Amino acid sequence: MVGSNIFNVLGVLGITAIVTPVPVDLETLRFDMWIMIGTAFLLIPYALRRRTVGRGGGVTFIFLYCGYVTAELLHVPNWVVRNWPL
Repeated sequence: MVGSNIFNVLGVLGITAIVTPVPVDLETLRFDMWIMIGTAFLLIPYALRRRTVGRGGGVTFIFLYCGYVTAELLHVPNWVVRNWPL
């Protein structure tokens, strides 16, 4: 399931990138890319040992995710908040 979702995203994005350039916001490269790399490094020990993420690790990753979402929301430009559809 996870593999097919990753393939769907990368396949669609890859084909789109072949047809037309895909713009990437500079802020994504400055903040989000480092978060993704850090998360990947945190998951490496689980992958190398072929272990599952237990309850403690899961709670840790949930707290890290909540921190990431909070950081993202604190950096939302004002024009996005004013034009929010809700």
